[in-house]
Amino acid sequence: MKSKLTSIASILLATLSFAACSDSGYESDDSYALLGLLALASAPADLPQPALDSANMTLGADAFTLTNKFTCVSGAGGLGFSLTGGGVPTLFVHNIDFAASSVSVGAGGSQLDIDVTGGVYGAASSCAAKIMENSATVYDLQVKDCALNTQFGAPTPATNTVSFRVRCTKG
Repeated sequence: MKSKLTSIASILLATLSFAACSDSGYESDDSYALLGLLALASAPADLPQPALDSANMTLGADAFTLTNKFTCVSGAGGLGFSLTGGGVPTLFVHNIDFAASSVSVGAGGSQLDIDVTGGVYGAASSCAAKIMENSATVYDLQVKDCALNTQFGAPTPATNTVSFRVRCTKG
């Protein structure tokens, strides 16, 4: 999707450049259009929205869809998901404050625990989190490219990053 946006933006930029160089005598200030296109091309894309009461998580190069919801509350209980049937990996975000204007996971923020075969990962440092939705019935949280470290054991798959998006019914 991002490559399509980049291609479209490149084509539009080239078209505007050629139009600006034309000899028609028509003068136009395309700088605002160019700035808008550049902003569009460089804006980081959000992760895809998961189905309600599920989480899409990528550990390194391995992608998982977690559909077994344990909890979805603001505060100490936080968010908790596993594979269907309760298998690993699991994803837990404790002490998340969905009423805050900005949130993070890891050092100085909410606690991140990812249980996998052989061990547990946690955030290596503070990672920015984005509240995608906090409506009357739904929480939606996104974390991208968060550095991980081993909290316990010898986790498999071996990785050092996680990205996830959780969407769940409150309660």
